[in-house]
Amino acid sequence: MTSQPPSAPPVISLKRLLTLAIGTRLITDTAVRLFYPFLPVICRGLGISLVAGGSLMTVRTAVGLMAPWGGLAINRFGVKRIVLFGLATQAVGLWWFSMAEGWLAAVGPMMLLGLPMASLVPALQVFVSERVPYQNRGRIIGAVEFSWAAVNLFVLPLMGFLITLQGWAVPFYYIAGITAVGILIVWRWFPDHHRTASVQRIGMLPYLRQLLQNRSALAVVLSGGFLFVGTESFFVTYAAWLEQIADLSPSDIGLVVGIMGLTEWGGSGLASAFIDRMGKRRGVLAGFVLSSIMLCILPFLDVSLWMAIAGLAIYALFFEFTIVSSIPLLSEQMPQARGITLAMGILAISLSRLIMAPTAAWLMENISFTATCLVGALGTGCGALLLALWAKE
Repeated sequence: MTSQPPSAPPVISLKRLLTLAIGTRLITDTAVRLFYPFLPVICRGLGISLVAGGSLMTVRTAVGLMAPWGGLAINRFGVKRIVLFGLATQAVGLWWFSMAEGWLAAVGPMMLLGLPMASLVPALQVFVSERVPYQNRGRIIGAVEFSWAAVNLFVLPLMGFLITLQGWAVPFYYIAGITAVGILIVWRWFPDHHRTASVQRIGMLPYLRQLLQNRSALAVVLSGGFLFVGTESFFVTYAAWLEQIADLSPSDIGLVVGIMGLTEWGGSGLASAFIDRMGKRRGVLAGFVLSSIMLCILPFLDVSLWMAIAGLAIYALFFEFTIVSSIPLLSEQMPQARGITLAMGILAISLSRLIMAPTAAWLMENISFTATCLVGALGTGCGALLLALWAKE
């Protein structure tokens, strides 16, 4: 199939690009990350077990399997409309979840809360990648990804205090309101852009054939899934592990999350500052190896609370550096189909999280945190091997 090159995106200043991308991601990342440190508290509020809570996370993650169609929608409808759609579903999902009682009542809103990951996140990655040259893309994407760390550093500690003072459902009200404000800002200030009709016509099956023939692109896509074997195991269970080591309140856990946010910010900063110069493939591979090693060490740091917190913070740094560095690497694997390729990365991550959320919760409740971390380390190591054998920059 012959196709014309995509039409050039509207030119906007770097300041406006970063403001829009970081602001939108702060809103969506808060909704995503709220569940991890406070999952035990949220489960008690809903009247369900931790394993049942893990299955709710699985419901949310399963919606991420729609990510390839989200990638096609980006080409068809444009980034702005997809971002608005993702924010709208998040606002409704948060408000609905805040009123849920029991597992069944929480399923519907969790499905809505999964839609931004399948649509909005790859749309923002396309928004940045189309406007920033590859040689500088790691620096800019790293700056955007500061939002993920900033949620841990600033927002979740506040959420912990709110939960302690006013109950588990209160943060969902506030974030729903902020999301509604975000919709108005995106509607007014986000640039609109459609790609050419010839690019829009690419189908799923033709794309999959191209992907399977491109070993480097396939390796980078799949490696994200292997990374999240470890990451999901970690994020689903670390709060319960801290409760075993010390009887921490939600506000205490919020402070721990703030410490992790500080090191995550460091990971994003390292990626932003150095990944373009050191080479994206090399940096991502190093991050995989260090993350796997840290997961092997982490369960043995329970001799004291501060050693455990230090271990959590170090893993958070390694993970953040790795995931931030992998985005620009993936964005240029198949630039003629950038939107759907970035969405395929979301799909691989979603599949991994779909499997590992209930698995990690089960391992934590029935075996140990050590078993959870070792399974995560094995998965992350497999991702490192795949990158070393196939990935190219």
